[in-house]
Order: sequence, then structure tokens, then C-alpha cells
Amino acid sequence: MFKSATMANLLNIPFLRTKGFGRPSFAVFVLFTLALCLLAVLQDFLQSNYNQSAFFLSESLLFRSFWILALPVVLVQVRLLRSKLPSRPTIQLPISIAGAVLLHLLLFSGLVNLLSALLFDHTYTFGRVFYYSITEDLYKCVLIYSLSAGIYRYWPVSKPKTFVPTSVLTIQDGRNYTALPIQEIIYIQAASPYIAIHTANKQYLHTASLKSILGELDENQFVRIHKSTIVNLGEVAGYQSRLNGDYDVRLKNGTELRLSRNYSSTFRQYFEATSA
Repeated sequence: MFKSATMANLLNIPFLRTKGFGRPSFAVFVLFTLALCLLAVLQDFLQSNYNQSAFFLSESLLFRSFWILALPVVLVQVRLLRSKLPSRPTIQLPISIAGAVLLHLLLFSGLVNLLSALLFDHTYTFGRVFYYSITEDLYKCVLIYSLSAGIYRYWPVSKPKTFVPTSVLTIQDGRNYTALPIQEIIYIQAASPYIAIHTANKQYLHTASLKSILGELDENQFVRIHKSTIVNLGEVAGYQSRLNGDYDVRLKNGTELRLSRNYSSTFRQYFEATSA
């Protein structure tokens, strides 16, 4: 069984990211594999009852570990596909499938041989398990690794979204619209049902929410410091602790704004990067 840290490292494979697989997707894949393993154990139990034969849970779990091995072998197959060896695509996929199938059968035979020697009164020999796997599980391996190779080859690659911050914000106040350069904004505060956008010379009321307006601004320049306040980091002169987890942010024009403890770590990270 993988540790959580190992799973996180596996997700660093560029293929998984570009194909749109993140941690939640990988977790679902792991749970699905474990569910297959448990269903196979249940099948053994029902089959033994039907045939009126003995059912041994330990042996059933041992041989149904076949499914769990699909997790690491798929990742090895992906590595092989990404290696571009051989360079001809027509034989690259068949080689990756055949290699993954062979690796899976070898690992499974070795695992069953090792665990049975350590935990059972009798040992299943490597050759016996390998022959059993070929006769019983070969088609399963071919299906699994043909599917994974097909996903690698034909699943559409998700292109990362590039955010281009706007340079001018269109302010709506009733029927009036004003083009406001982003650089003129000092800070923004909630003023339900509007937001108040403060500049050096004027305050504008805009029909929007703080969350929506923050999505239009450059996150390296505008940071939320309170549930009701967004500040332009370029206008911040400094900040001072209130000794209770909160802070006072001092702007260059002398205005002081409340920095909530919930946003303090993010603010300090961006502020230090801007000041460097």
C-alpha cells in the first residue's frame, strides 16, 4: 500500500497533470482499485459457497492483490511511453503494453511467492504462480494496460490557462460607466450591495463582489487582507502587529486598514516578494 506522501510524489508526473489528473482523480483511481480487489474477494467467497468448498480469506486477499499492482505498473508504463523509445509510434504502444503485462505478472508472482513464504504454512512457487497468472489473468492485464496506453495516446491534453490581468477596469455605477486604470486603485472595500474602489482622488462605487473583482486583478499586486478589503501592494508602506493575531496595514497615503489573521500569511508572503 502506498503512503500518502508517495502518492503525492507520483502526481508530479507531467503526464498526469497535462491529462487533467489531479490528486482527487488519483485518489478515486486508488479507491476504485481497492474496490475491485474487495469485489474479487467477495466473488471468491460466493463461489466457494456455491461450490460448497472452504473459503480462506487470507489466500483470497493474497491472490487478489493482483489488482493493487496495477497502480505502480501503470506509472512505469507511462514512464516508458514518455521516454519516446522506440521512436516509431506504431510499435511504441504494443511494446509498452507487452512490457507492462510482463512486469505485472512477474511482480505478482514474486509477491505471492514472498508473502506465502513469510506468512503461510505452505509456499506458492514462483513458477506455479506465474503459470496460474498467465492462464487466469493474462487477458485482464492486456485490457488494463491497453486502456492506460490508449488514454495516454488519445486523451486530450488540457492546456494550462494563462491569466492576463486587465490594465483598465470598467466601473459600473448605475447607468454610468468609467474606465479606471488598474494602477490608480489603492484599495477596494465592500460597501454592500456594491464595492467601493478607492483611488488617490476619488471613490467609485462598482456593481460587483470582492471575489469577482479579485479574479480580474493581478494576484501579485492585489491581495485580500480582510473579508471586506483588497489592497494594492504597491501602495503599502508597512504593517504593524496588534498582538492578537491581527495587523494594521499602513498605506503610503496614511490610511490604515485592518489585516485579518486569516489572510496575514498570504499578505506577508506577497508583500515580502514585492519589497524584495
